[in-house]
Amino acid sequence: MEPQEEIKKLQDAMKILNRKLNEIKELHDKQTGTTISSMSVSPEWPTESKETDKISPALVGCKNDLPPIGVDAKGYNFKYVSYPGILEQIKPLLKRYKLCVDQPLVWIDNNLFIITKIRHESGQWIRDKMFVSLPNRKETPSNKDYNQECGKAISYMRRYALESIMGIKGDKDEDYDAR
Repeated sequence: MEPQEEIKKLQDAMKILNRKLNEIKELHDKQTGTTISSMSVSPEWPTESKETDKISPALVGCKNDLPPIGVDAKGYNFKYVSYPGILEQIKPLLKRYKLCVDQPLVWIDNNLFIITKIRHESGQWIRDKMFVSLPNRKETPSNKDYNQECGKAISYMRRYALESIMGIKGDKDEDYDAR
């Protein structure tokens, strides 16, 4: 058997296994009332485009030219850089290196994720996903409060996802216990 044929057969088998795994997870969720989170990377969810020869040097250049990110917000007894603050500071570099960032929300296996994708003008890309822990609905009975808490959780995780993929340290370097 040719290597390409063997790869195709294995990919087809992975698709079948992933469908079966999702069926089992759904059955588990129905029976127990809890959710099993699928956080693993699989061939069906690649983290980069097949070719990376254009985006890799662009990312290296962008990250090397990134100045220290200044904190612009304060909350929960520490200083940090806000999501708009990060964007304001990285946009000129993204533009220079012909990159852009998207962060849509997606539901995967009944869990909310933020997909952070950096695209290059060539069409090449890298991406990662981060789980968003939504507040407990029972603890925030009013729709207004619940929606605000969801918005906070989403904004918080968008900031952390962007910091992670760009290699940014977004808070003041302080020991947590020293506060």
